Amino acid sequence: MKKNAVRDEQRSIRHMIEENNRLREQLHPDNERYYSDMMVYIRTSGVEERQGEELLLELLQHLIEAQHGGKSAREVFGEDPEGYCKELIEQLPRAGKQEQLKLLVMVPWIALTWYFLVQGLFPLIRSFGGDGEGSQLVDIPLMVPVAIGLSSLLFVRLLLAVVHKSSFKQGKQSMKWQFIALNTVFIGAIVCVAVFGKEWLPTWSVSSWICLAIFAVGLLGQRVLFRD
Repeated sequence: MKKNAVRDEQRSIRHMIEENNRLREQLHPDNERYYSDMMVYIRTSGVEERQGEELLLELLQHLIEAQHGGKSAREVFGEDPEGYCKELIEQLPRAGKQEQLKLLVMVPWIALTWYFLVQGLFPLIRSFGGDGEGSQLVDIPLMVPVAIGLSSLLFVRLLLAVVHKSSFKQGKQSMKWQFIALNTVFIGAIVCVAVFGKEWLPTWSVSSWICLAIFAVGLLGQRVLFRD
């Protein structure tokens, strides 16, 4: 019963997002840019998802009505959209424990799923290409999956914070470079642990086929556990 209620709520949220996407096409370019910044800010603010989407849909419908009357988004919501959104957000509940737990599980799950795909494919490619004897065993430092899980969570949290903070910035160039820097640090940390960790960390020797099986289970889990 509870599971059905959660599924119905997810469908409702997805419907609101789709309706939002459809209605945004009616906005004039300047109004669309103004509203999109508000949308990004609210969606990355950590409020309860359903309440946030209801608010966004209400704001959008109000803006479209005003646009038909010849008004711009700035005339409707003011010259300080960030301050306006802050006031609205303060009245909304924060994301519940279930939403937070979903993010805590989903991000490392996805990161590790694709990590094991890479680990499983590379030895097979070398083997089929006739590289050496084509050993299909992979040595994985035990800390690497832990590092990937934790760093992927940190990466997503930092990324959301950067996007949220930069929502109303006139120039998005700084956000672009911050995103590149975050990616570089994230990938560099994983590569360093994976390459140098084999020398001084305990390793797990596993068949590439097992890695691919873990990937398949992880992919199935994504579809079953995290689908809307």
